[in-house]
Amino acid sequence: MKSIFIVGLLYLSGLFIGLDDNKDEPIELDVQKVLEKGHDINLSEYAVSIEYIPFETKSETVLGWVNLFDTDGRNYYCATAHKSDNISVFDENGKYVRKIGNKGRGPKEYQTLTKFSVEKNKYGAVEIGVCGNTECVVYDGNNNYLKSIKFKDLKNSSGNIYLGCAKYNADGSYLFLGSAFVRPYGTKEVLYTIDRYGNICDSLDLGGTTTYRQSTVIPGYGERKINVLSPSSLYLFDNHLRLFKGSADTLFFLDDELNKTAAFVLSYGKYLEEEDFRIGVDNILETENFLILKYYADLKRFQAICNPIHSDNNARVGLLVYDKKEKTFKALRYNNTFNTLGFVNDLDNGAPFVPQFARNGKVYQFIDAVKFIDMAQKSSSSKMKEVAAELTEESNPVLVVVTLKRC
Repeated sequence: MKSIFIVGLLYLSGLFIGLDDNKDEPIELDVQKVLEKGHDINLSEYAVSIEYIPFETKSETVLGWVNLFDTDGRNYYCATAHKSDNISVFDENGKYVRKIGNKGRGPKEYQTLTKFSVEKNKYGAVEIGVCGNTECVVYDGNNNYLKSIKFKDLKNSSGNIYLGCAKYNADGSYLFLGSAFVRPYGTKEVLYTIDRYGNICDSLDLGGTTTYRQSTVIPGYGERKINVLSPSSLYLFDNHLRLFKGSADTLFFLDDELNKTAAFVLSYGKYLEEEDFRIGVDNILETENFLILKYYADLKRFQAICNPIHSDNNARVGLLVYDKKEKTFKALRYNNTFNTLGFVNDLDNGAPFVPQFARNGKVYQFIDAVKFIDMAQKSSSSKMKEVAAELTEESNPVLVVVTLKRC
């Protein structure tokens, strides 16, 4: 496949599991079964080391909740979708380096920062694609402007088609997952191929998605019923495209011609018959070792395996782990001591580790400074305590970096 970089644009970022080329039938992941019991999974089963990197705090580098993250192997790039004006760059030791991007309405600027991607082009140089709903502005690693792509004709009767994710090819073309609200059907999703000038070259109708209990049809794959809260997402793992169709609980493998093959199906069993059952896959991560699904559910009975989002409602978040080698699928148990979910940190006896991002054999988690100080006090990790001693309530978050075992 051509050299590529991923430019996520509105919804999920992350990676999904590979397709077994020797099987014609998709692998079924039994969500009903795993929700019935939580498990303690040691981090050492998958990882060889853990480190804590406090990010330098300056007036121009204050970070809030980091939900956009990438790395070029040397520097870390951080931002908050729809809130950050630009991307903050820190080196491997957490020292502030520079800002990337320029928010505005003029040339060489973007109106809103919804997602970004950091990749090396075919010449080995770092390029950062900063994306809004109808454009992508590309900068080099020193914040020099390279180019802008305005996405033409992405309109409908209700306004813009919001772009979910994208694949950038070496020839300058893009593949986008777009969604738009279309009455009376809800959200309609389409895959677009866009050339280097922003023109639509091709499109593939993916059908609709809904958060209501009614039928959802995927062209060529029939009809399903599910109370789902997930948007669909498009992303890459090991140079292969994946499409997760949220309303149909199915992961598809896409080849270079956009032909779809169902690779994984989430099975909800008896919960599909319950009117109060709703679920949404919020984030998906994949490494060579495992697949992680972060999900939301609105049932209090999952307290043993779910982290409460708000104390005044039923919404809860949990983590499901699929082990590629062992073919096991488990829910992580909630840790009452640290008030969080996560892998048991038996590497240095620190706080549970909650993977948020995965890149190149490593997984990452950001922890707010106040929370990190509290966790360090409760833990037996000398490394955590050493870092916490230098933090204040106004400090930037700490980046936890876990290096994984090689398969």
